[in-house]
Amino acid sequence: MKLFKKHKKIKLSLLVIFTVLLLIVAWLSLAWPRGALVACFDYFRGNYEVKTYGLPASWRWDYAKLLKKRYGVTLKAEAGCVVTLWLVGYIDGYNYVSKSFLQKKYNKDIFEECRVEAKKKLEKHDAKIMKNKRDWPDAEIYK
Repeated sequence: MKLFKKHKKIKLSLLVIFTVLLLIVAWLSLAWPRGALVACFDYFRGNYEVKTYGLPASWRWDYAKLLKKRYGVTLKAEAGCVVTLWLVGYIDGYNYVSKSFLQKKYNKDIFEECRVEAKKKLEKHDAKIMKNKRDWPDAEIYK
């Protein structure tokens, strides 16, 4: 009788461990759908947001300002250069849905519009700086 009870506890323990592992794997593998679902909730609550990760482009700050000022869209950095596969999946799912809803709302690609304008502004600023560097006393090091 005791032997049966011992095996019953072992079986129950293995079942619990297996269930927990299965839930962890399911949670991690469903990162994209979770991101998409959260984006739907955020959009319908009026929280317009796009998430980013990785090294930001040099024009990112102007891009974020344009999105916020013109369309009320927040650009949120979720992670730096070191990301997990699951975080990338979550952010990709979130952005796919969020960008789709926002492009339908405004009937144009607001992200491309703001990106192009932010890059032009940065290029103009860089050209101005390079022009001014020619007048500096140590300008020969910039040639």
